[in-house]
Amino acid sequence: MITPSRWMTKSAQGIPDDWVDNMISGNHFKEEHDFIDAKECFSGIEIKGGVSYFLFAPGYKGKCKYVLSDGNKITERYDYLDSFGAGIVIRDNNAISILKKICSKEGAYYQSSNFSDLVSPRDFFTTHEKLGSNWKGYSKDKTPSHNIKYYLNKNLISSGYGWIDKNDIPKGLEAINVDKVYISKAYGAGEGFPHQIIGVPFYGEPGSVCSQTYIVIGYNPKQRTLSKEECLNIISYIRTKLFRYLVLIKKKTQNAPRDVYQFVPLQDFTHPWTDEMLYEKYNLSGEEIANIESMIRPMEQ
Repeated sequence: MITPSRWMTKSAQGIPDDWVDNMISGNHFKEEHDFIDAKECFSGIEIKGGVSYFLFAPGYKGKCKYVLSDGNKITERYDYLDSFGAGIVIRDNNAISILKKICSKEGAYYQSSNFSDLVSPRDFFTTHEKLGSNWKGYSKDKTPSHNIKYYLNKNLISSGYGWIDKNDIPKGLEAINVDKVYISKAYGAGEGFPHQIIGVPFYGEPGSVCSQTYIVIGYNPKQRTLSKEECLNIISYIRTKLFRYLVLIKKKTQNAPRDVYQFVPLQDFTHPWTDEMLYEKYNLSGEEIANIESMIRPMEQ
């Protein structure tokens, strides 16, 4: 059979996670040939996350011959599809090597506490009726009643924000007056690599909320309260190539919900981060660094 590959990372809309769990853990795949760029198989057609063809045998139970083509090179391994125990297929052999090094420092963080813990569900402040994509109840200017800063899609207002009344906010009220970080819930500009992977994060000051365009990092003051300095240091972390490479393990479409951050470890956010600091912390090899650098471009300002 030939299918889009994104089901393997649980990023295909409409396919239940338990179906993916059963498919991967059943170990009935004899061969899987995976193409990062679908154009290797179907020229002129964009299929987010690539395509794969596989041989599935209900009577077989064992390891799978997994062949990955990324356009520049072909790699092959013979192992169980979820040999890492992550609940998904980690497609890139280099990613497996890097994750093992991170786990040697952090333990099995991707199964317990990781960066996704800081990330809000989608539509955190909004409902379909209030602060949704078609809602126009904001003011362009701050007034005594409209004094909550409301970040929304810049295609709707060039400044990127308007002002709303607190009574306009249907939920998430506990996060209005905390320091936080906003990042777009979807990013899919361009094709191929190197790629930015996710949108540009920005600081969300106390007294602000956001539309459905964004998700909120540091959304839960009962779980963890961030300072402005920590928010800025989180932004420095998000901007690193390693951070975005780890997001890429699960992000195979333009959507970037909280679960795509599963493989990103938490850090000490009392100081900023650079790739050089992270490469040294996790003892990455020159080959591993070169692979990251080849896939992830510097983030736009």
